[in-house]
Order: sequence, then structure tokens, then C-alpha cells
Amino acid sequence: MERDKCVLITGLGLVGYNLAKKFSDEGYQVYVLEKSPRRTIEYPNVKVFYGSILDFETFLELSSYVDGIIHTAAIPAEEYARQKPLETFLVNVVGTLNALEVTRRKKLRRMIFCSTGAVYGYRPDLKPLSEDDPVSIISFYALTKYIGELLVEKYNELLFPPETKAITVRLSHVYGPGMFKREEVTYTAEDLWGAIEGKKVIIEAGDYPLNLTYVKDVCNAIFLIYTTEQLKHTVYNISSGKLYKLAEAAEIIKKKIPTAQIEIRRGTETKFATQAPIRGPLSIDRISSELGFKPEWDLEKGIEDYIREVRQMKNKQV
Repeated sequence: MERDKCVLITGLGLVGYNLAKKFSDEGYQVYVLEKSPRRTIEYPNVKVFYGSILDFETFLELSSYVDGIIHTAAIPAEEYARQKPLETFLVNVVGTLNALEVTRRKKLRRMIFCSTGAVYGYRPDLKPLSEDDPVSIISFYALTKYIGELLVEKYNELLFPPETKAITVRLSHVYGPGMFKREEVTYTAEDLWGAIEGKKVIIEAGDYPLNLTYVKDVCNAIFLIYTTEQLKHTVYNISSGKLYKLAEAAEIIKKKIPTAQIEIRRGTETKFATQAPIRGPLSIDRISSELGFKPEWDLEKGIEDYIREVRQMKNKQV
């Protein structure tokens, strides 16, 4: 297969797992660099190599066969980051530096770095946040991601050849299939999505607003950014563009699965406030106006598809 139809994805977490499927569906040869056999993916044109993004030579060798890198691998949890700050810094910062340096040495066309809406910090006015709004770093996890963004900026400005471009995408509260084994537990995975898998859950803060974004919309947007040759910017928000209360999502799950065991408590007080500080939705005006991106999955459609995928997975395991 031609090199321009080959891509390297780091990580088989929620986003990486679905991106591998998306690019395979689009006719790409997909190579995945994953740290351990925690998850398998049996899909056409997807080949998984086990190794660390901190192993520079392995990273470099894999990149010999591809046109670009989509860097999703990271430690995503603030609670974990506070317990193990050194490991988090190495994976999230040095891992991103390695992806950029591999891109430079191999003269790849495109590198996409998956950052987070957490860089916007605490914004209780709930106004939509654009890429030009100032960042406000209030968590260690967000700090490591923002350092990654700065590295992307400086590689573009100082180190990349003209044919190479790195792009930062800021993601917001992504959910969907690919969380089956729940190895990357977050506030929503633990408190809500477990109900889809038949677990009893308690929603402690049903009025807590989240910019929930279905993972398939995220993959569609990243594919657009990866395949568009000329981009006007190097930072793009990717989200549903809307805020939803946790209780709304819980009620949809109960409607779709009447036997779901969900207890909903009202209010916005939650132990996850430091990991998911209240903020408005990430504005998608930039990616919509420039690339024509439009979310296909509202909350109800996304949850319905998520449930369908979980049931399909369970049927395969029977």
C-alpha cells in the first residue's frame, strides 16, 4: 500500500481504538503502537505493535512506513496524575516530544496531537470556549497536555520542514464504544457508562454539565483534519458543541434500557470537580466553517449507538 495511505496511531484507548477502525474503513493501512496487550482489535488493515511511546527507536522504526502520526496515547486521569506525576509527565510530555521528533526526522506530512478541553480550566459562566480564549491551567493533567501543545507550536515554527505540519485537537468529554474494558476509568465511565454494561451506578451530581461528545464524531473530525492538505490553523476544538447534564444522559440510558440500575442525585457537587472543572462547551465554529465538520450524533443517538455496540460485543463473547 502507498505510504500516503498508511497511518500510525499511538494508543488503543477510547479514541485510538475508534480511530483505527475509522481509518481502516477509509481504506488506510493502520499501524498502532500500544503499550501492552490490554486490548485487541481485529479489524481489516490494522496491525498492532506492542511497545512504549518512550522507546524512541521503536517509534522511529514504525514511522518509516507511514505518512503521518495521530498521537492519542496519554495518561488521562487527574487523580492518577497527582499520585504519579513523574510517570504522567514522561508519558504525556516526553511521549509527545518523541512523536514530534519522529515526525521531523521522517519528514512526515501530518502529526495530530490529541489535547484536552481541560486546558481552558474552570469557567462557571458556561460560555462557549473558542480556540482563541486564554488557557487556565488548574490541574496537573492539563499542564502536561498544554506543554504538549507548546511543543507542537514550536516544532511547527522552528523545526519542521515546509511539507510537515502538526495540529493540536482539543477534545471534550468523549464517550462511546471502546470503553468496554474500562481501563481508562474517568468520572463518566465510572459513574454513568457502567450502567450500559449492567452495573448498578449512582450519579452523585445529576445537574453537573458536561460537553459530552460521541467518539465517532471525534474520529470523523480528526479524519477531516488529517486528510485536509491546507489548514488555516494549528489548533482545533472538537466537541458536540453542547452541554448536557449527567441526569439527561442517565435518563436516556434508562429509556433505552429499562432494567438499567441508575440512581440519580441532583446538584453539581462532585468529587470529580478537579478532573472535570465546570466549563462551557468547546466551540466548533472554527472546524465547522473551515472544514465543514458537523456532529452527526446528538446525545440520544450517541447513547443508542453505544448500547448497540456493547450488545454486539457481548454477543461475540458468548
